[in-house]
Amino acid sequence: MNLLWLDCETTGFSPQKNGLIQVAGVITVDGEEVDRFDLKARPFQGDNIQQAALNVSGTTMEDLLSYPDPRETLEDFIEILDRWIDPEDPEEFLIPCGFKVGFDVRFMKAFFEKCHSPMFGNYITEEPIFDIHPLAKNYFVGKEEKPENYKLSTLADWFELDFKAHDAFEDITISMDIFQIIANEEADEC
Repeated sequence: MNLLWLDCETTGFSPQKNGLIQVAGVITVDGEEVDRFDLKARPFQGDNIQQAALNVSGTTMEDLLSYPDPRETLEDFIEILDRWIDPEDPEEFLIPCGFKVGFDVRFMKAFFEKCHSPMFGNYITEEPIFDIHPLAKNYFVGKEEKPENYKLSTLADWFELDFKAHDAFEDITISMDIFQIIANEEADEC
């Protein structure tokens, strides 16, 4: 099974109106990590840039201007994907995994579209996805002690993981760590 552990940082919440500024991830094939990446992208001209979103990720306007053209970022991303997926083979694709990963999938699909690339579906499936958020919520069902909420930063604290929130690569590695902890504990209980 080919998995794409994926996280994006953006300039807002709308894939059509806002821009993708960072995409990071880990590719696993049959449970083995085979690749890691952390790419930045300058927003497209006309993308709405919300200062509140930049504040969350600690990104400045100067940072954005220094990032590569988004089409270059897409080329780099596709080059990485091509190492592991034959986009012409309909039986080969990456299943997206992560924390609330549906958000990231929607932004990546829009990013491909803004770059005028029809190739998104040749690499990444929109369904199924593997979302750590509901898995984490389910993990605490019936337990006496629970975190105050199920935000990624709260779960990282709960599981005593060092974490710098709102950096795409940090977010994805912490999501993977949380999954591994839950999977190991669930396996021990069987």
